[in-house]
Amino acid sequence: MARRRRRPETRFSEAARIASLTGGKTAVVCGDFNGPSSERRPDGTFYDPDPLVERPWHEAVVYQAAWDDDPEAAPRVDRRAAERLRRAGLADVAVALDAPWQATTGHWPADPHGPRRIDRILVSARMLPALRSYHVVDGRQCRELADHLPAVAEFDQTVITDAATSRRPG
Repeated sequence: MARRRRRPETRFSEAARIASLTGGKTAVVCGDFNGPSSERRPDGTFYDPDPLVERPWHEAVVYQAAWDDDPEAAPRVDRRAAERLRRAGLADVAVALDAPWQATTGHWPADPHGPRRIDRILVSARMLPALRSYHVVDGRQCRELADHLPAVAEFDQTVITDAATSRRPG
């Protein structure tokens, strides 16, 4: 079966759809986003480093790179889909907790892109107060079973704020 790859334009369109479904709601969105976060650390650097920097060219880079009309320009990762989700109010839990950076993929020998974090958990503002922890499950068994490692977030259900609960008839 041929591997189905999504171009940056498709990921941006998918991000817009997710944004339209989550706007103003209590939401948790988890997934393999096939691209890094657009969120930055307090010093202004991206939380997720650009996985294309100083990597040898590979044909699959076109599915990760932002297009540049300059043929001499080095490829750089396309973060537009992640930025669309961030502007819609979805926060990356790893960044929100300032968790140590951990790759979720890139550990299989056939992966030409190297370690990167493209599997993310995003939450709406109403979920942020409930956020307690985040980590990537890493170990020999996980690395053998799949080319992606699971990301886990824990929440305190007692502090989730939801406008819907305040409108229930008493």
